[in-house]
Amino acid sequence: MDKEAFLHQLEISFANSDKRLFTKTIYDLPVDVIVGFTNEEFSRIIYISHQFSSQKVDRLCNFLEVKGSFFLKNTLKGVDELNNCLLSKFYYSIYVSLSENDIVKLKRVLVNHAIAFCKIAEMGIDSKENLENAVHLCDAALKILPKKGVNYALALMTEGNARLRLAEMGIDSRKNLENAVSLYGESRELFPKEGADYALTLMNEGSTRLKLAEMGINSRENLENAVSLCGDSREKFPEKSINYARALLNEGDARLKLAEMGISSRENLENAISLYSDSRKILPKKSVDYARALMNEGNVRLRLVEMGIDNGKNLENAVCLYGDSREIFPKTSASYARVLMNEGNARLRLAEMGIDSKENIENAVRLYGTSREILPKKSTNYASALMNEGSARLRLAEMGIDSRENIENAISLYGDSRKMFSLKSTDYARALSNEGNARLKLAEMDIDSRENLEIAFNLYGAAREIFQKTSVSYALTLMNEGNARLKLAEMGIDSRENLETAFSLYSKSQSIFPKTSASYARALMNEGSARQRLAEIGVSSRENLEAAINLYSGSRSILPKESISYAISLMNEGSARQRLAEIGVDSNGNLETAVHLYGIAQTFFPRTSKYYANLLINEGSARQKLAEMGFTSRDNLVAAVCLYSEAQKILPKKSMDYARALMNEGSARVSLAEIGIYGKDDLELAILLFQKAKDIFPKNSLDYARALMNEGNALQKMAK
Repeated sequence: MDKEAFLHQLEISFANSDKRLFTKTIYDLPVDVIVGFTNEEFSRIIYISHQFSSQKVDRLCNFLEVKGSFFLKNTLKGVDELNNCLLSKFYYSIYVSLSENDIVKLKRVLVNHAIAFCKIAEMGIDSKENLENAVHLCDAALKILPKKGVNYALALMTEGNARLRLAEMGIDSRKNLENAVSLYGESRELFPKEGADYALTLMNEGSTRLKLAEMGINSRENLENAVSLCGDSREKFPEKSINYARALLNEGDARLKLAEMGISSRENLENAISLYSDSRKILPKKSVDYARALMNEGNVRLRLVEMGIDNGKNLENAVCLYGDSREIFPKTSASYARVLMNEGNARLRLAEMGIDSKENIENAVRLYGTSREILPKKSTNYASALMNEGSARLRLAEMGIDSRENIENAISLYGDSRKMFSLKSTDYARALSNEGNARLKLAEMDIDSRENLEIAFNLYGAAREIFQKTSVSYALTLMNEGNARLKLAEMGIDSRENLETAFSLYSKSQSIFPKTSASYARALMNEGSARQRLAEIGVSSRENLEAAINLYSGSRSILPKESISYAISLMNEGSARQRLAEIGVDSNGNLETAVHLYGIAQTFFPRTSKYYANLLINEGSARQKLAEMGFTSRDNLVAAVCLYSEAQKILPKKSMDYARALMNEGSARVSLAEIGIYGKDDLELAILLFQKAKDIFPKNSLDYARALMNEGNALQKMAK
């Protein structure tokens, strides 16, 4: 019988209230037809079945129960799971529609029917609808089953499982998770202590507590409980069983989260790798759980990279692990989407190490976008994909690629992600901190600088209220607030106070970061920058500059030699040496070293980036100083003019850096005129350059004063 013939015959039985024809039609239905029904056809079949519920159909119900049970058992054994589960659901659904008024019959199948709905949802088919049906069936079962029986306990556990899955989809997450914890606890009071179901409730409650921790709800307590629950469940599962492997997996996940909170980080991460590895020795090589173990070990290795532990090896392993897991996960599953996100994160780290930076970042953006096409729009995973894409766009901006557009997109992405995260979760705090970083970048581009910096301070402060005080994330907010205060000081706002506060923030962050991590290296660099600025305002100038040089050198002993951060460290050391030269400390040696450092650093950056432009300005400035000291004056000054002119082609026309390039070019042209290389026309051009710079500099800034002074000097020379 094909589908059309079945549906036609069923409609005839309904129209004629022909129970015998209805029963025969169900008996004769081939299984390959059942799995091909659309939702509309299935609903119509159930509706017609319901019309026969008042008639005696005991023999048909026995047939349906046997069939439903047979196909569910096959599903739970992993045999052709999708088709067997759809068949089980079909037979149980007709059974329930025929037996809705018979409590004795319903008791026998409601829980199994709910399990079938849960299994179909796990395969990504109408997940929300199927899980909500499972919850409804369990609730109905709990109202009619004896309160002390194993079936009652099974209904509690199954409802807990359905609520856990709904929470993972972002549906009433906190309510569903807290209900699940309660349901698992209640079910354990009824299951025999040595049974597999008792062990399952331990493991599943561990998973639920892990999700609550990810939402920022009693995170440490829930994670430590999760580790304990997973350990207890393993003592009851057979050592080579799939459930034993899943308990290993779940404990690894909890230890990863504890590490991210700064709690025994290295120990927990190394334990997690061992747990994931042990689980893979048990799990089937093509199973979703095996893929999850691959993916999560990749996540652990990514965290080790953030701590500066075997960066290259761990990153390469992470990318391979993600790639292998992608080959296993169904392409429409949330897990597939998560592995895309995680690979995106790994590619961001590769970019930060200077490895195919643009290509890796653009691939990361693509991976995050693809993951969002799969994930439920209100889920925390969808929010994570938004946040991670924001971070990727921020990196593109730092490379000078559509900087303003990418930063503003990043801010929008961070804001959207926060609407989905729980207000006390670490992910919510990361979104706050990341938006602070984006606003700091806008301020550095002289876009609404003061306003963006004040917003950044508030964002960093709010994030620190959530992060654990010992976590790397907490240390990052300290360091980033230091960067924002550094920018305020550069703007002439409470300069000494902001610089000394920045210095303190960097020192605190260094006490938290692992000493071999890229973040620790960046904190050293940033402290160097703060010391340099203190020197520039006359605070222990030589001492602070020499300390800054040592800090930059120390950072490069940690940073990958191909990374952008390594290049920035070169640039900053060049700048510090230039300042030492200006106060008379080994002037020639420091200036020539500075020119050399700037030249190396230029090779790291795209020729359209802000960093590249600043390096051109810095090299021009160093060459100007060498010329003033009489070292190949003409060549150095001509080179400086070219460098400043090239920088102006790159920088935003209203930025402070653009104004400095104008002013410095003017100064170099005046110097060339003084040695007879350029004439009156060039002095006039220099005056015009000073005037353009003045139009950009704040009227109360030192740079504005310098531009005035330089214009006056040029006018004086014109008069002569």
